[in-house]
Formats: sequence, C-alpha cells, structure tokens
Amino acid sequence: MEMLNEIGKRAKIAKYDVQKYTTQMKNEALVHIANKLVACSDEILKANQIDISKAKENEAESHTTPLRLKKPQIFLLHIRINTIE
Repeated sequence: MEMLNEIGKRAKIAKYDVQKYTTQMKNEALVHIANKLVACSDEILKANQIDISKAKENEAESHTTPLRLKKPQIFLLHIRINTIE
C-alpha cells in the first residue's frame, strides 16, 4: 500500500509538468509508450504471471485482485492509442 501512496504523490507532482505540454506532445508520448508496451510485451506478460502466482500464494492477506494481462490486450491498447487524434 505504501508503494501506491508514493506513486500517487509522484503523479500529483508530475501533473503540473504534463500541463505544460501541448496535446500533440502528449499524444506523441502516448504513442511512444504504446510502442514500448508492444516491444516489451513478452517481458511484461512474464512479470504479470509472477504477480498472479504471488497473489495466489498470499490470497488470504491480499485485498486486491491482480490484473491478468494477455497479449491481445496489449496489442489492442497499442491500436487504440495509435488512433488518438
């Protein structure tokens, strides 16, 4: 939970930087992120499988359900981001 709080704090700070960018710059950044997701999809899916396994082991302690990723979801996200106007 501490990690999520830290991510939230960092996101709050980052929003002020992001507001300075044009829509085109933000869209280009999203496309770059989408391309990286596809390029790293095998690594992402392996890490996701590890997270799911760990969550199953600690099921009694956890209050969250891990996101189960599949390759088509990553590719669909890539397509949707690349069609942003």
